[in-house]
This record gives sequence, structure tokens and C-alpha cells, in this order.
Amino acid sequence: MLKKWVAEDMHKILKEYLKYEEILEIIEIPANDNFGDFSFPTFTLSKLFRKSPEDIAENIKEGFQSELVVKTEVINGFVNFHIDRQKGGSLIMNEIGRESYGKTKHLQGQKLVMDFSSPNIAKPFSMGHLRATILGDSLSKILEQNSAKVTGINHLGDWGTQFGKLIVAYTKWGEKKAVEADPIKELFQLYTHFHIEAEKNPSLDDEAREAFSKLELGHKEYTELWQWFRDVSMVAFELLYNQLNVSFDHIQGESFYNKHLSQTVELLEEKNLLEYDDGAYIIRLNGIPPALIKKRDGASLYITRDVAAMLYRVEKYEADKILYVVGQEQSIHFEQLSQVAEMLDVKTEIEHIPFGMILKNGKKMSTRKGEVVLLEDIIKDVAERALQVISDKNPKLKDKELAAGKIAIGAIKFHDLKNDRMNSYDFNIEDMLKFDGETATYVNYTNSRIQSILRKNMTGTESGFVSEDSMWPILKHMSSYEEVLVEAANRYSPSVICKYVMQLCRLFNTYYGQGRIIGSSNEKSKLMLLQMISRNIKEAMKLLGIETMDSM
Repeated sequence: MLKKWVAEDMHKILKEYLKYEEILEIIEIPANDNFGDFSFPTFTLSKLFRKSPEDIAENIKEGFQSELVVKTEVINGFVNFHIDRQKGGSLIMNEIGRESYGKTKHLQGQKLVMDFSSPNIAKPFSMGHLRATILGDSLSKILEQNSAKVTGINHLGDWGTQFGKLIVAYTKWGEKKAVEADPIKELFQLYTHFHIEAEKNPSLDDEAREAFSKLELGHKEYTELWQWFRDVSMVAFELLYNQLNVSFDHIQGESFYNKHLSQTVELLEEKNLLEYDDGAYIIRLNGIPPALIKKRDGASLYITRDVAAMLYRVEKYEADKILYVVGQEQSIHFEQLSQVAEMLDVKTEIEHIPFGMILKNGKKMSTRKGEVVLLEDIIKDVAERALQVISDKNPKLKDKELAAGKIAIGAIKFHDLKNDRMNSYDFNIEDMLKFDGETATYVNYTNSRIQSILRKNMTGTESGFVSEDSMWPILKHMSSYEEVLVEAANRYSPSVICKYVMQLCRLFNTYYGQGRIIGSSNEKSKLMLLQMISRNIKEAMKLLGIETMDSM
């Protein structure tokens, strides 16, 4: 907000030459506090004004007027602004005390569909699906906080040749009682066993393709098996989604679009996009492999169902954009989908939001070979470790098991979301529970410390804020929150929020170590500041899908 106020004052001088948004983009925060709170470089304006940067800076300084800026100086072509800390502090506290604080209109009017999570049924919910789930959930919250209307869809992997493989595996080696006793575990073992056997006997792959083709044609026994596989998977998934506190507006798997496939293929034919090639139907694309729409045996493919889903979403939700939160290894697939959308004159933008992998000991996890870390096991392990930490740090804490569960979920999410989404990372329980690292545990501990202070004096903090120099780094940081929200939305990056909240916690802990709060001469203002810090921490963590603890 401070930056916006400075930009508004700058615009009064430069409105004939630069738009307000351009000025806002140019303004920087100096690396050295001695150079002020904000800085405006003038080098890019030399051609426009036909003057040296130094002369331009001096002219701006002479014409600049602001009630908020106490000092303006020119250094090497930069105009540096020093904010009046008392006025600035009071204005910031007024702004962040408003109900609308932390919500922008940046994406107002935009309708977005967020396709995320998308696990495969009849398989355990692995750590490999964690990123697509919590990244999509957090991004949905961030985009909504920027005033977009977001429709979240779980595009379940509940169709395709993998179910031909599972059907073959079950009919050859499966036992009903074993599946009924532990459905997901047993189905996963059957799926893994199929791939082991297929390496020795490749004809099994032909059997699987034939089984899936029959499934698409409505084979009664295979359809009943498939529905059973789907039902038991959804029961297990719902338990995990509840633990993760993740929800969707719609759960529409690939099978949901089966009824739309024929009209999708007909539309592609009408547009003369389909080409018959070696017994299959394809769409030729620019610079990437063609999209295979229908195989020789008539079976549909993932891209066919995604085209059908895209057309359905455009019509049903009137989406300006459809965002696909899927690993970066699927980038070609979504480039294919985007090009097909253009060929069909679809105005909705197709955007792939890729991300790196979660590694196990530096290696990629493989569902086929059974080298998979199950999310439910990980949550249990982290919760047990969190309980140990709580018992050591605060043995008198009530409901320790409940607190440990919340801390575990927060730790897992923050450990993932703090990373740039394009980077792969190694999953490490010890790292995510550190009290002195970039962790949700550190954030929770900081907020608990603040709440502990506030509980000692909950009255007399309503008005009369008096700013102090020691508060300024925190106030200035909180004034940038809305800009952080816009950046996080533009970059599709929850890591921006993580960095913001980590820095806020660091600034508070530095401030806390500088002097007394309770019993100090400016106690009321300090407690007001702490209330706003805690509120800001909680609101930021909500955007990450994390519940913040008041005691731990």
C-alpha cells in the first residue's frame, strides 16, 4: 500500500508520460535502508525526456509533493523516498485493520476453472499426487483472494488402458476376499504385479488393450469391476482429502466425459482436423507430435477425453481460462490440447501450471514398480514425530494428539509450497519440523508466542496507535501484502506467500528480542501491532491451506 501511495504522488508529475501502473512497476525497494524506503530509477526515461538520468531525477525531486514522504533525495539517477514513519505507521495500521485488507481486485470478473489433484483410482494416493493437490488448492485460494471466480475440479484418472491392465490382473490373480479386506492395497499390488509379468510376457499388454476396448463398449462384467474399483478408491480418497482439508466444487473423472466423446470426434471431423494415419485418427500440430484422437481398435485416449472435458467446461462454466495443475512431464500433452483448442476457435485460454517432482532419496517414485511412498503413511509418521516434539517442548499442552495432527498437515504442506513449483525436492520429515528453519513449525511457534503475549493483556488495544522506529520494518513489510498476493497470482506461486510469511515471522522475532512489550511505555500500540501480525500470519497461512496454531 505504501508503494501505491508513492506511485500516486509520482503519477501527478509524470501522468503525461507514464501510466500509474507503469510507475508502480518501476518503483523499487532499495537494498540499503540508508537509501530510503522506495526508489525510482530514471534511466529508462532518458530517451523520452532527452535528458540525463541525473537531470530527470532532479526535476522529479523538485516537483514531487507528498504528505507521506518526509525526505526526497537524488543519488546516481535514482529518486529516493523516505517515508514519515509516524504517519506511515498509522496509515498502515488503519489499512490492515480493515476487513478488506488482504483482498485485491486484480482478477475481478475473471472466471477460472482449476483442474487439480487428479489421482488414479484403484491406486493408493501417493506422495506423487500430493503436489497437484495442495498446489491446486492453494492457487485456488490465492486467485479467489484476488477476486477471481474459481471452479475447482478433481479430474480423476478413472478411465483408460490402465483399467484394462487392472481388469486382466484381477481376473488372472485377484481374489475377491483379499480385495474386500484391503481394497486399495490389494488392487495396487495387482497393478504392480501386472507390470512385472508384462515385462516377461508382452502379450499381456495386448490383453489389457483388448479389455479396455471392451470396457468402452460397455462389457457388463468389466463395467461392474470398474465401478467397484472406483467406489472403493473414492472412499479412501475422501478420508485423505478430509485430512488435508482440501475440497472441490466438482469431482468429474475422465469417465464423466465418455458421453461427450462421440460429439467431440464429430466436431473435429466437421472442422476437417482429423487425419487417418495407419489405422488411427490424428490431428497434426505445429512443432510437436500429432494428437492421437482414436486408436486402431477404436479406443479413446487421454487427449480425446481432455478435448471433450475442455469443450464441456467452456460451455458449462464460461471459463476465461482453464488451468491444469499437472507435473511438468505432461507439458507436450497440454501444448497439444492448447493447439487443438485454437483450431476449434475456442476463446478460453488453456494454461498448464507445471511443477517438479517430490523425490525419495533423490530418486523419482514409480507406481509401476511399487516404489511409492503412501501419503497416509507419511501423515502418520509426521504426526508421530510432531507429537514427540510437542511433548518435549510443551508437555502440558491440551489435546496434544489433535495438535500434532494439525502440525503434521501444516508441516507437509509448507515443506512443499515453500519451494518454487518448478523445482523438484526431497521429502524430509526432520527438516519440515524444525523450529528454526523455513517451516510451518517455525510459523506456528511464532504465532503461539504472539498469542501468549496477547493472552496476558487482551484489553485496551482498540485505538491510539503510536508508531516507533523499531516497528517500522514490520509495518513496511505488512504494507506490501496485497502486492505479494498479486505476484503470487500472476506467477501461480504459493512460494511467494511462504516467503512473505517467513519474513514477517523473522521480523517479529527480531522485534521481540529488542525490548519489553508488556509493561512498556507504549504497551497498547505494541499489542495492537502484535494483533495485526498474528492476523496477517493466519490469513496468509489460510491461502496455503494451513491452519495456524495459537498454542503449541
